[in-house]
Amino acid sequence: MDFRTLIFSVLKSRGRVKVADIVKKTGFSRVYVQRQFRQLVDEGRLVLVGKANTAHYVFLPVIRRKRSKKATARSSHPSKQEPP
Repeated sequence: MDFRTLIFSVLKSRGRVKVADIVKKTGFSRVYVQRQFRQLVDEGRLVLVGKANTAHYVFLPVIRRKRSKKATARSSHPSKQEPP
């Protein structure tokens, strides 16, 4: 199993994951696992919550931007779109 796949599967089942959980499952060093988590945070895939003993990672929540009424009107009524 791929390292990231393991992290994501634990996240999907538990909703959060600690570095210690992955260290215990894989036997990799704590430093290596922390580096992998840091990379996922830098990519915007995960968020670190808490510090020290309470630190855990969760999926980054997806925030949907509201579309303006003008943009919504254009996309929902193709016959009313302005010519280019």
